[in-house]
Amino acid sequence: MKSWTLLTLILITFSVGAFFSSGIHFSFTKNNRPPTDGIHWERSLESSLLEAKAKHRMVFVDFYADWCSYCKQMDAVSYQDPKVVKLSEEFICTKVNVDKEKKLAQEFQVDGLPTLVFMEPSTGKMKRFEGYLPPSSLVSVMNKLANLR
Repeated sequence: MKSWTLLTLILITFSVGAFFSSGIHFSFTKNNRPPTDGIHWERSLESSLLEAKAKHRMVFVDFYADWCSYCKQMDAVSYQDPKVVKLSEEFICTKVNVDKEKKLAQEFQVDGLPTLVFMEPSTGKMKRFEGYLPPSSLVSVMNKLANLR
């Protein structure tokens, strides 16, 4: 009996040690949303449209919800990519929480999350993408749209 207990403790010790040495890190932020420090996000679509028009830039709108796992993945992976962060400087970037801005989400017919909308404020033309976009896909989309201006 003692040998089984000792063997079990040794296995648990090695398992825990292996788990923590694997490079997995835990961090928690408010609402468990990963920080998106690289991209400057505006919180008002109205002011973003005015700024974009004045600076002759497109608006990049990220419709998200705090409970959306793919939205969190966009924050943690796609929006942390250095190429995406650099390209974001070509746009006026805005995040819209669909739970807090329900009317705005309805106006843009947001059905799935995340929904990414790129708008040209002077013409009203829009391109929209629904679902998770990995960094390489987002870079491709942003490059094409930045070059259209």
